[in-house]
Amino acid sequence: MELILQKKINKSPLFVGLILFFIYFGSTLAEWTSFIRAGSFIANNDVMVPLMSGMTYLRSLHYAFSIILLLFVLIILKKKSLKLGDVIKLSIIIFLAFGTKFYGAIVISLFIGFDEIFRFILCRGKDWKPFIQHSFIYFLGAIFGVLIFLDPFSVALSSQNIFIFAPFSIVHHVVEEPRMLKLDNLILARYYLQEHGYSPRLLIIELYSTFLFMTYYAGTRILGLIYLLKQILTRKIDRFELTLLITSIVTTLISVLFIQTGDWFNTIQFYAYVTIIFGILSAQLLFELLNSKYLLLKITAILVIFLTLPSAVSQYQYLIRHKNIIRQSEVEASAFLKKQDEGTVFSLPANAKKRSYIPALTHKSEYISFANVLENWRIDSTERQNLISDPTLIDIDKIEAKYFFLLKYDDDFVRSYLQLWRNDNYKLIFQNKDVMIYEKIVNSK
Repeated sequence: MELILQKKINKSPLFVGLILFFIYFGSTLAEWTSFIRAGSFIANNDVMVPLMSGMTYLRSLHYAFSIILLLFVLIILKKKSLKLGDVIKLSIIIFLAFGTKFYGAIVISLFIGFDEIFRFILCRGKDWKPFIQHSFIYFLGAIFGVLIFLDPFSVALSSQNIFIFAPFSIVHHVVEEPRMLKLDNLILARYYLQEHGYSPRLLIIELYSTFLFMTYYAGTRILGLIYLLKQILTRKIDRFELTLLITSIVTTLISVLFIQTGDWFNTIQFYAYVTIIFGILSAQLLFELLNSKYLLLKITAILVIFLTLPSAVSQYQYLIRHKNIIRQSEVEASAFLKKQDEGTVFSLPANAKKRSYIPALTHKSEYISFANVLENWRIDSTERQNLISDPTLIDIDKIEAKYFFLLKYDDDFVRSYLQLWRNDNYKLIFQNKDVMIYEKIVNSK
């Protein structure tokens, strides 16, 4: 997909190399802030940093697939005119996007929507017929995607909103966290001004914090924004670039102005797609700098590439340190459990992130899943979370599950095993070198 899009924009091998460089190696400024503060390029990657880094965000399959859909959209929108077949393809992509990743679906819909508006204003002489026809086809793709893949009716009936209007809340951590930029004077000034209500000075501070937020997470890819501004100032911006600009602005505003119920910072995922677009445009800017007749501009482009490399190295090390390997013995145990009668599975260790493969491979419900996902779906898991919060105090008899999936290499295996072994209400139904599976034979649920 990247190669097709590159050839649509620029067929030069240099440009192809640059765009691949930013797609796969573009990252945040986490490594540089770590180097400045601690003298090491090994960044402390929190949940947001890997999301913005080319070498790690591709680990999320639904996110990676949504990027492929986004690239498909950009390839089609690059055309000077759209045929009915192109419009139908875009509608199908919108439909698939809602089934792949919600955030990506919104971004893709914005791209297509703004492109259609600009084609109507700039290219069609304000002919309403194709505009209405295309908009209706796009709407069908979106509405069917929402109805089939999401649960709009339960959300509509709920008294709690998914997104909450909280301007600039998501940008504050960048200037407050010691691991990030940590600007004490800016923090104190903002707190002081907030005590006296909104003012122009407070708005300036919030906008400056937003710029730092954008730059921190985009890293050297922020050059894509500079490229768009250059195109505006030189009056060279075309319809496609205007679509990229307006969509990026609106998407960034959604990230900055709203937080999400459950995982409040989830709206940052909208901005993650903006960094991908900035990466593509950064490649265009560096291509122009490298082909400039001025030596200083060429040196600047080379410097940007070198400034990006530490991030790539750090993210590669992150991948090595955070490998999640499912052992063959665990796959075999899951295959056995899949053939058993229906029932809830409780896995030990009780860590949903490490054991998320169990419900996927066994096709059975899990006793406790990701807490943040449960919160997003408004499912109260507080009682169950409290029961397993301390592994040393877990009482097996209080766990409402039919199957108990124990890993022998877990630190708490012996304690849990002894509880099950001594209790006649549980029967060992499977065992191999790494896994033991017990079934509750009394009061099963």
